[in-house]
Amino acid sequence: MFSIVSTPIFVSKYKFSFDLIIDDASHYQSCIIENLCNFLPALKKDGSYIIEDYRQPEIWNEKMDLPNEINISNLFKFIGEKKLFESNIINHSFQNDIFNRIKHVETFHGDTHASDIGILKF
Repeated sequence: MFSIVSTPIFVSKYKFSFDLIIDDASHYQSCIIENLCNFLPALKKDGSYIIEDYRQPEIWNEKMDLPNEINISNLFKFIGEKKLFESNIINHSFQNDIFNRIKHVETFHGDTHASDIGILKF
């Protein structure tokens, strides 16, 4: 089973420190979810969390390394609707923390079929 890689030193040092966080990592589903869990606590009020190319795991099977986990498109949808979802990684407590902070969710489609960008505004 996949589990969140905890970064307590980072979070304790940088909690609510950043105005903007951009995830442009490997685009594997596990990395996108892990980064969100690890770095979202470092985002300030009125900050934005951006995930580039978030649909790549839905387009390329090799990047969908957690097939039983929520896909990122649905993750954005449920966060925007403030609707709890089932996940082995993002527990309901963390989801409620997100719902209490989130102001708006936006997604944009780029010029190519895999260049979608999602923005979580807090």
